[in-house]
Amino acid sequence: YDGDAKSDLAVYDQPSGFWYIITMDDRVLAWDRPWGWTGAITVPGDYDGDGLNDLCVYDQNAGYWYVQTLAEIVLAWAQPWGWPGATTVPGDYDGDEKDDMAVYDQPSGSWYVWSQAKQKALIWARPWGWTGAVPVPGDYDGDGNADLAVFDTVTGYWYIWSEIKGKALAWAQPWGWPGANPPGGRK
Repeated sequence: YDGDAKSDLAVYDQPSGFWYIITMDDRVLAWDRPWGWTGAITVPGDYDGDGLNDLCVYDQNAGYWYVQTLAEIVLAWAQPWGWPGATTVPGDYDGDEKDDMAVYDQPSGSWYVWSQAKQKALIWARPWGWTGAVPVPGDYDGDGNADLAVFDTVTGYWYIWSEIKGKALAWAQPWGWPGANPPGGRK
């Protein structure tokens, strides 16, 4: 959260919507910082490309995103990108060094990505998954763009798609086992 290339310790109090963030050397970055509410889902990331993680919450009842920097600059307020039941899968899908707002639709296995910086959809209804697949976005080929990835908990196989390259990076790649769950996967 402070840009020193070290992860910071952050917790979010669900009932109050308050954030608490300290560095590894005990510097307080946020204490009793209101940005959220009961039921909001946290989706922190660097949404403005300044190298610092921002506070972000997703309203799972309405599908709205709310993003604020630690300097209290509001980057997004009630940005509609999602719906009840959508799974948040943020990442830098276009390589501009800014995290994008993204959701995965479990019933259809489709991905939807919104660039707040460009004010446009980057991906709309890209089918890459299925009911029960666990979305695990990440930069799997090192090109600076988040890739669409799902893990099949039934087989332990991975399926990874590069939207930028327009091709599969992995298809039925075995790495896991039935019932395994990938770290960072979103259900």
